[in-house]
Amino acid sequence: MKGRVLVVALEHNFRSGIRAHLDREGYRVLEAADQAEAVGVLDREGVDVVVWHAVPEDGFGWFLMDHVRTLSPTPPVILLVSKGQLQHGIEGMKRGAFDDLLIPFAWEDLHAKIATAVQVGRRAAKKKKTYRQRWEDFMVAAAFAEAGAMDEARRVLEDEAKGGSSKKASAFKKE
Repeated sequence: MKGRVLVVALEHNFRSGIRAHLDREGYRVLEAADQAEAVGVLDREGVDVVVWHAVPEDGFGWFLMDHVRTLSPTPPVILLVSKGQLQHGIEGMKRGAFDDLLIPFAWEDLHAKIATAVQVGRRAAKKKKTYRQRWEDFMVAAAFAEAGAMDEARRVLEDEAKGGSSKKASAFKKE
């Protein structure tokens, strides 16, 4: 499987066509008809990328983009933009969309954008730590500092600042 893609589009035939193409390309595809349904899917299932055909009938609201930014890891969003809605694509990019694609589009273009988004999203997910992981790193550093191991405490904090994973001691040795 190349990745998990959520396709969000009001029009069933449009959504199904994208799904059929992506299925053939080896992606696991989930569907949602609108933003509200997409939020529900995202809350239940993790995806690598969201492909969203934002249209006026869906409210042109941005709560889907706002919700995506709260997820960890945050899946990239590719906006499918109709010719008459170019301002919507620009607004989507300002709000954090990964990329956009003008409709009508070539399947190769959609596939290339999704493949890139999946790759970038997975790389970012590996680097991003949860608040709990960061808290644990700080607690380990505090324990090292309290024990007088300032070099180890500094190393843990430097690793944390870089976003890397610190190699925590397997056990605190008491001598």
